[in-house]
Amino acid sequence: MRTLIVLVNDKSGERMERVRLKNTQASVIGRAWHSDVIVQDKFVEADHLSIQLSDEGLLHVCDLDSTNGSTIAGKPVEGSAVYRFGDVIRIGDTNLQIYDAADGVAPAAVRSSWFLLIDRFKGVPAVLGLTLVALALHLASSWLFASEPVLANDVVTIVITALVVLVAWTLLMSFGSKLLRGEGNMRAFWVLGCLILGLLEIATLLLAILRFNLQRVDVGSLLSTVTYSAIAILLLVGALTFATHMQRRSKWVFSTLLVLTIVGLFRSDEWLKPEHEKWTAQTQTESVTLPPAFLWRAPVSLSQFESDAERVFDFELAQD
Repeated sequence: MRTLIVLVNDKSGERMERVRLKNTQASVIGRAWHSDVIVQDKFVEADHLSIQLSDEGLLHVCDLDSTNGSTIAGKPVEGSAVYRFGDVIRIGDTNLQIYDAADGVAPAAVRSSWFLLIDRFKGVPAVLGLTLVALALHLASSWLFASEPVLANDVVTIVITALVVLVAWTLLMSFGSKLLRGEGNMRAFWVLGCLILGLLEIATLLLAILRFNLQRVDVGSLLSTVTYSAIAILLLVGALTFATHMQRRSKWVFSTLLVLTIVGLFRSDEWLKPEHEKWTAQTQTESVTLPPAFLWRAPVSLSQFESDAERVFDFELAQD
């Protein structure tokens, strides 16, 4: 007697069936009530296929002359085929996978700290309280940094705008999570949005205090870039945790590279500005209108340019 586990994924959902087989004894999978494994699929025959153990202990899958046929790992089953445990069997619109119950299962996955964090906000009161705290921090930040007095109408506008952004973020990420992970996780994305909003407002206030006391524009700009980049990386890692099945290291590497790329694109103008000013000053002095070969190359004088041209092309430039 050998016990097999059949993982069935049909229109009723995903479930597991336990099948006990003796050597040379066949079990039938189909839509009929007498089938050993019943599948709810109109494209599956009453008796669609059978599974049977050989004397050597190999599992054979046999298609029972079905109308729509069967495949194993994408290959059509013609008559009988030896089955390798874990391969996907496709019948109609249903996927089957067979495992040996004697084989061990993988160790339990370690639950992500992100899910443990979200579990702290299970009830409606906890989520509502977090939302109110995030909105209060957003209002306080808007009031502190406002150039004009904040009136009642402004408060309503600020709150509605923040709520609209949170709702749009939650719906968009939940839709992506449903496509990629198979579950919406709306509460998780709402809580994540509120946490990041509150963290962003606190960071903005602390950075403003630091910049005021440091009186160094370059240091303040660097601190702002590093802080906002770190918050963006946290947001991306959290979103990927709830929306995908990516590994922990892959999420951090992907988020970091994406944020660094975006920061580099936005800061490239600022980093290349000194080089641009240097080249502009050189062209105004030497009356050179040709651009440098590379943006980061040091400017050359007109005489040096003429000398290099004569050496490379082996001719002398005409002198006026």
